[in-house]
Amino acid sequence: MAIRPTPPAPGGPPAGRQVFKPRASVYKFQAFFPLILAGLAGAVALGGGLAWLFRAVLPMWWMIPLFMAFPALSIGAGAIYAQRLTRSRVVVDDDRLLLLQGNEVEASIPWSHVTRLTVRKEREEDIFEVWLRDQCVRLPAAFFEHSDQLLQAVSARTRRPWERARPKPGRPA
Repeated sequence: MAIRPTPPAPGGPPAGRQVFKPRASVYKFQAFFPLILAGLAGAVALGGGLAWLFRAVLPMWWMIPLFMAFPALSIGAGAIYAQRLTRSRVVVDDDRLLLLQGNEVEASIPWSHVTRLTVRKEREEDIFEVWLRDQCVRLPAAFFEHSDQLLQAVSARTRRPWERARPKPGRPA
């Protein structure tokens, strides 16, 4: 008697499809941003108010809130990036790799078009790239739960191993 595969659960992903979601730490990290931004906005307002009060003593008083706004802007950009990460999904299907951002498909890569898989070192981090002929698509595996399973699934579907990218001449390894 042969073993029959179990049918997919109703409302779940079809058989042969794996869905990878961001790590719980990404959600926790993203939850702190409103508090940090509110605190920085208060600090900018307080610093600007104090600088305005002492404008007779400080000749370039208007620069204090301006320079205090730079950290707030960079943290705001980080909050936007973390928000995008929490909405992203990677779907490994039998015939393609889908990179989803919310309900929009950012990349739909058929397995037959993948020419190689590379791992590149950038700022002491491993960057995983899926190559379509001469164009690469980054796979942010480090931010997803079960990232090792994601990398194994991609490698198994393409029947290609992950290879280390050689550094360009003149650049440190």
